[in-house]
Amino acid sequence: MHYIVPGAFLTNNFDITYVAGTLTINPDTLFVSANNQSPALQ
Repeated sequence: MHYIVPGAFLTNNFDITYVAGTLTINPDTLFVSANNQSPALQ
């Protein structure tokens, strides 16, 4: 779990409201595929 700390983003175009919160990142499966090729060497 990561804590989110509100920052100071200021603009005159719109109003921004900050609140403290948390961010949870869950692990997931990563699929990787590659072509079976030889690299070109110079």
